[in-house]
Amino acid sequence: MAHRKNAFHVFLVTLLGAAAAPSLSVVSGGVSSAAWAAPKGTVLKIAGGKEIESLDPILVDGADAALVARGLYEGLVVSDPKTLEPKPGLAESWKVSADGLTLTFKLRSGAKWSDGSPVTTKAFLAGWKRALAAENGAYYASYFDVIQGAENYRKAKTAAERDFTKVGIKAPSESELVLSLVQPAPYLLDLMTQPIFAPLHEASFAKHGKAFVKPENLVVTGPFRLAAWKLKDKLELVRNETYHDVRNVKLAGVTVFPVDDAKTAYNLYETGQVHWTRRVPLATLASLRTRDDFHLERMLNTVYLRFNTTRGPLKDARVRRALSMAIDRKIIADKVAREGQEPARTFVTPGLAGYTSTFAIEENVEKAKALLAEAGFPGGKGFPATTALFISDEQSKNVVTAVSAMLKKNLGITISPRNLERGVYYDALDALNYDIARSSYTAKFLDAKSFLDKFTSQNTYNNLTGYKSPAFDTLVAKAEAQSSPKERARLFAEAEKVLILDDAVLMPLYFNTSINMWKPELKGLHTNVLDVHPLKDLSLESALVKK
Repeated sequence: MAHRKNAFHVFLVTLLGAAAAPSLSVVSGGVSSAAWAAPKGTVLKIAGGKEIESLDPILVDGADAALVARGLYEGLVVSDPKTLEPKPGLAESWKVSADGLTLTFKLRSGAKWSDGSPVTTKAFLAGWKRALAAENGAYYASYFDVIQGAENYRKAKTAAERDFTKVGIKAPSESELVLSLVQPAPYLLDLMTQPIFAPLHEASFAKHGKAFVKPENLVVTGPFRLAAWKLKDKLELVRNETYHDVRNVKLAGVTVFPVDDAKTAYNLYETGQVHWTRRVPLATLASLRTRDDFHLERMLNTVYLRFNTTRGPLKDARVRRALSMAIDRKIIADKVAREGQEPARTFVTPGLAGYTSTFAIEENVEKAKALLAEAGFPGGKGFPATTALFISDEQSKNVVTAVSAMLKKNLGITISPRNLERGVYYDALDALNYDIARSSYTAKFLDAKSFLDKFTSQNTYNNLTGYKSPAFDTLVAKAEAQSSPKERARLFAEAEKVLILDDAVLMPLYFNTSINMWKPELKGLHTNVLDVHPLKDLSLESALVKK
């Protein structure tokens, strides 16, 4: 994701101040987290991953940030915890026009912010306008592009060039919101569960600016409020008593601990200090598979290597195809990743209703050698030193190392794995200052578009490969404009073939799985293909884990 490190740096400076202490304990809504006492047994404790970077809804990225943000910012629709179907959130109802080009939402009567003020459509206009303004660097601003005028607005170079009245987002009243679309978008309701579609509390933002996300300033619409955030220690949520459905919020609070190390997270779980962990050491997997509290689920997630198509030998599609053909994905999935993953010879994962990839990458070392020779590197001779970046974790290191070994053996080329800190890694991708990078993508909604439009020429925040293909862009645009689901899927499949097989911009490795371990007393948690778990639906039935 583009500009991630810089956004995080600004966020931390804003949150902590220039002379920040190592940890932070603050108040929310006038209630001190130290003074607040949850009823025993109702605070859910979670071993998260790395520190959450930002809780600004337009900058939220990553599984833990999304988990927390969905608990803080309820939008028009929310996800069903089992089926992922969109359900009413702040919108009590909606209707779609017969031609699929107009969506009309009716806001829930009596919906309130956590400060007690009413939620109106004006807050959605403000939040979405902010998300679309280019200077704010919203990671997923392109999600709005299906709305008339949204793409032009977000691509305007200056504020003077922008006119929000030309964007198809209108509020005829304080309770009615109308979206006019460029083309039918059957995925849009699923997409609108993302935090970037949250409303904005204008009074708080006007008063505090970017500091509106500090715990003592943050005003929210969701089932929980942000009580405290002690960096490198814990993040605490408390139940939002002004939430419209507070009677069905069974948890009094949620605490998320940032834990970099999978072994540490697992030990916290095994010793009863957390109820739920999403990470376990690879060495424990074999023994855990028979346990009732261990849950493995196929995900709509692809782990892949991305190529920088702008420099060195990797500018040549023949080289990229050769590298992609010269590895054994089954060995990588079964023997290296070792979490029940399946080899990926396409990019879009199986399991999307109505969509099937029309190709599969051929794994053929002899053909790969021939392609490499054709590109000017017979037997790997003359191939320059090349680096493959990854963000530190045991599995990523093992996967990149295995790919490197296979390419050395099969093609005679040297790919050197290089571990980078998260911010440095994304700076390198932003600047196209890399050769190869290990990446992972989880679909944001149940549609092939979620995978493919990341790599259009216009999607500069997410492409990060330097790839620009009019043929690919045209196929994606035609697919998006289709009202026929069958023709739409056909065009997306053609686009995927261009991206992965013809141009080989990415090297898919495996389709990922999610791992969750939770205690028997935690109820309402369900595995699903997006690994999305609304906090509102969770409850605890017995005594709390150890303090």
